[in-house]
Amino acid sequence: MTGWTVIVPLKAEGARKTRLSDHLSKLARERLSESLFHHVIRTLRLCPSVARIVLLSDGPSPIPDLEWRHDRGRGLNAELQGVIDAIRGKNDASRILIVHGDLPLLNADDIEILAAAARDRIAIAPDRGGDGTNALALGDDRPFTLCFGPNSFARHHVQAPDAAIVIGRPGLALDVDTPADLQAAAALGFSER
Repeated sequence: MTGWTVIVPLKAEGARKTRLSDHLSKLARERLSESLFHHVIRTLRLCPSVARIVLLSDGPSPIPDLEWRHDRGRGLNAELQGVIDAIRGKNDASRILIVHGDLPLLNADDIEILAAAARDRIAIAPDRGGDGTNALALGDDRPFTLCFGPNSFARHHVQAPDAAIVIGRPGLALDVDTPADLQAAAALGFSER
């Protein structure tokens, strides 16, 4: 069976980690975003099940050898769907993982467990509050509408009631959006590298 194609969306510079603006300067937020992003990419490169990594962003990849798709500003869900359609339209690997680039505790086992859970179906990794979706594995070609944003976990799950729900994995559950998230990550060993 072919490996997984992982899409990692990255917000435009200046729009990253804005909910931390009362606590971190713009430069500190950019550095944090870059540190988190590089950590996620390094982790994905350690995963045996990952065959391809695609960055979705408004500008070329900060990592020279990383495949890049241009985010044209139509909104995250539309942009991600466009990348998925392009990949599947070329009769390429149809097994798609979407992993957000702000997971400070992500490790290779997290990705391998998520991929295994979605072998022939969908798997969802909710955030630690159970509201958002930090990672989504599309292990089959069934129609599926991406709903990233508020309440995305419930909106994704209602479309795939048979989905595997991957919980209890701090690496998949903890994303950094708020000062409390950053404190929780630091308490669990995260530091900007």
